[in-house]
Amino acid sequence: MTSLQRIGVLVAKRLVIILVGISWLLPIESMGQKDPMAEMYIKAELINKNYLKSVKPVFEKKCFDCHSNRPHYPWYHSVPIVKELLDRDIAEGKKHIDMSDDYPFDGHGSAEEDLKVIRDSVAKESMPPMKYLLMHPSSRLTEPERHVVIDWI
Repeated sequence: MTSLQRIGVLVAKRLVIILVGISWLLPIESMGQKDPMAEMYIKAELINKNYLKSVKPVFEKKCFDCHSNRPHYPWYHSVPIVKELLDRDIAEGKKHIDMSDDYPFDGHGSAEEDLKVIRDSVAKESMPPMKYLLMHPSSRLTEPERHVVIDWI
């Protein structure tokens, strides 16, 4: 056997040992045990995929001005006192739910709590707040948009 063949056999043996060792460390699905973290990750990925496809466009149009790092400022944002009020409201909105980085959202609650708050807000039509609606009447969710969000949740 040439030295090159011996090196190949040695590498193959080490690779088999490494693969056996890795498979031993991984959880065994055939024993009926499921990895809850893996299931949670798969569920979150599915929720995010559906969010990106159907819900994010609604939120971008109706919610991002106060719940993201990408607000569309109105012309009066440049007025000093108004600017401070708007910036404070946006900071407050993002503290509750920040939709800047897709689902799961950042904020003060867990992903499940955020979904519950969104569902309740949509069902009760409590968002956006009245002071925002006065200047932006088109920011209220339409009936089809409400159904898209509720169906996603």
